Amino acid sequence: MKHSSAEILAQYLIQKGLFNALGAPLTSFPWPLYISHLPPPSEGLHMAVITETQGVLDGRYTNGIYCEHFGTQLLVRSQFYPRGFSKITEAALELGFVKNEMITLDGIAYKIVNVSRTSSVLPLGVEEVGRCFLFSVNFLTTITQE
Repeated sequence: MKHSSAEILAQYLIQKGLFNALGAPLTSFPWPLYISHLPPPSEGLHMAVITETQGVLDGRYTNGIYCEHFGTQLLVRSQFYPRGFSKITEAALELGFVKNEMITLDGIAYKIVNVSRTSSVLPLGVEEVGRCFLFSVNFLTTITQE
């Protein structure tokens, strides 16, 4: 695959309208979604990041290619506890509905076969700088390139 599971899931969440695409104006929809890094609170109080975590290799197909379930983590930062908890819960529920969803990135088609949550929503406390609340949730995702 040319794109990471985080990039593919980010595109899905943006297309579903849960987060703002990077570079889009933040005035009307203040939930940008970053890939692999979370900027400091000075750049925004309500934002999220999606990144890869440890996945699982689950046997091989007859052609010798491993069936890989990619590990992914979604982390949300919010100035207000209820707003952050609500946003990450909404995203986790949406990802739980995924079944054979097609996503195209840079002209390459991917099928998100499924997304399985491996944790509940975890409140991580308050950041020292910025004093925003953090929440995370983890997933295993099966993605194929079409």
